[in-house]
Amino acid sequence: MVFVFDCFGTNVVEDKQIPVVKSMIKFGNLYLWEVDSNVCGMVNIVHKSERHARINNVYTPPEQRKRGYASAMVAE
Repeated sequence: MVFVFDCFGTNVVEDKQIPVVKSMIKFGNLYLWEVDSNVCGMVNIVHKSERHARINNVYTPPEQRKRGYASAMVAE
């Protein structure tokens, strides 16, 4: 998984990550940022309240960086 390697320098077994990602999707906490139908980033919300949200796992692929996508995801 590119995200884990880019962020932490380690490899993971894809099969072990699928349940984690499915859980994020099921609870509506994983968001993708698309530009012209291309996924340019992702963000995970780990806690929501009426006024605030705490996020982690903000990721933009290397070829999509320096375009403001991560900042836009966080602001959104």
